[in-house]
Amino acid sequence: MNTLYAAPARNLSTILVLACVIFCFGHPASAAHETSRLTKGDIRDFLQAMSDMSTGNNSDLSSSNGEAQRFMDRHLHKHVRMKSTITYMIPGAPPQQNEMTLDKGQFIQSLAAGAKTLKDYESDVDIGDIRLSKDGRKATVESTSSEQGYMNVPDESGDIQEVPIEGRSECTQMIVLDDKDIMQLYNAKCLTTIQIEGF
Repeated sequence: MNTLYAAPARNLSTILVLACVIFCFGHPASAAHETSRLTKGDIRDFLQAMSDMSTGNNSDLSSSNGEAQRFMDRHLHKHVRMKSTITYMIPGAPPQQNEMTLDKGQFIQSLAAGAKTLKDYESDVDIGDIRLSKDGRKATVESTSSEQGYMNVPDESGDIQEVPIEGRSECTQMIVLDDKDIMQLYNAKCLTTIQIEGF
């Protein structure tokens, strides 16, 4: 195995999980999204705003008083569940697969920590099929996202190295309107591949 990845497995695993929170589910946006009936245009705007917020370094994510934190609290359903099956591709090692499930509090906490782990993060999201309920209060969305950036990884001496990292996720998300007509993410299920590039 490349000596860069000789750090304790638990340490690297934690870093990868934090990276996956960003790669799998993206960041929230600062715009408010309210409507009495969902449309495909509303949903595209909502998901694109989530993606736009994730581009570049966002120090607001680590601030307890930041607008990103307020957006998450407003636009994540109180019973939200986010699940991803992740395949990690690490140089010199066989593919590793893991599953991650987060509730609202876990997601918000991990997202802020993950933002500190990645640098120069960029993403591109392709929103595919959108299926609306008859009453316009719920929608199921298929999306594919590609991401890249640099992750801080400790080497065998404990020094931090910036390592290129790429991710691809295929997700099914459910978006609902609450009793105040606020758009909220109710659940997300993703298949994610994270590739750590070698030198």
